[in-house]
Amino acid sequence: YLRPKANIDSLQAYYYGFMGSYFQGVYEKSPKKNIAYLNLAEEAYNKVLISEPSNVSANYNMGIIYYNQAVSLIMNKMDYDADLSSLNDIQEEALVWFKKSLPYMEKAYQLNPRRKETLIGLSGIYYSLHENEKSQQFKKLSEDLDGGKK
Repeated sequence: YLRPKANIDSLQAYYYGFMGSYFQGVYEKSPKKNIAYLNLAEEAYNKVLISEPSNVSANYNMGIIYYNQAVSLIMNKMDYDADLSSLNDIQEEALVWFKKSLPYMEKAYQLNPRRKETLIGLSGIYYSLHENEKSQQFKKLSEDLDGGKK
């Protein structure tokens, strides 16, 4: 009412982006206890992407949600005493999450190719998908942003 010419879609995208970040943060503090917040974060970022498909933050954050799910699965369920079949099942489930993360991370990279976190994420995803050449390519791009330091 105060600004009749304001772009409502832009304000909604900002609002849902903020809410997605909040829900994601609550989830990350205690993942097992706060799983519902992960779903809320995903819904909020999806609302942003519906109105603004080229929103860098929403693409990156969606990619991170799925990337972290894969990493968490590996870190929390992998057990040295587990049989080979169980380990294979965990790896297959993690691959599903990495593949789900990939299009969002790639889009975030297309929109901002100099964001180090995106480069690191893509390197990790491609490494997990056994695409070592691509993984090394993104790792090198990340190192180049630091002036070649590891």
